[in-house]
Amino acid sequence: RGQIAVMSSIASFIGGYPLIGSYAGSKSALRDYCDGFRPVLALRGVRINHVCPGFVDTDIIQNPHGGALKSKSSLPFIMKPADAAKIIRQGLDENKATIAFPAPIYLAAMAATVLPPEARNALASLLTWLAGKPEYLIKNAK
Repeated sequence: RGQIAVMSSIASFIGGYPLIGSYAGSKSALRDYCDGFRPVLALRGVRINHVCPGFVDTDIIQNPHGGALKSKSSLPFIMKPADAAKIIRQGLDENKATIAFPAPIYLAAMAATVLPPEARNALASLLTWLAGKPEYLIKNAK
């Protein structure tokens, strides 16, 4: 009888990532919300899907963090909006509980969830450095 698509982020799987802890936490809350309501809503014929895109080339990507990002090229696996829309549409049509993409980031995020916090923090620091944002981390670490 209906379908609810809850827009979140791939960050919902990456708790404690440097500088986005609050953002990732709020996205994780959305995931928990979807998971909690899914069985209840299913009884009423309503589907609920948790949509978790990675980087999509939208207006917010043009000037994230007040311009702290060096370039879009430092964003891993950035996608065109039309490509993201196709993935979301397919996931909704298939009633996937979670629609997360791109696959490499999703798989890495899922793998990181089994790491102890120290290893996860080291990995997050390495990924931040590889993304070309160490100046941003240092500038905002105060």
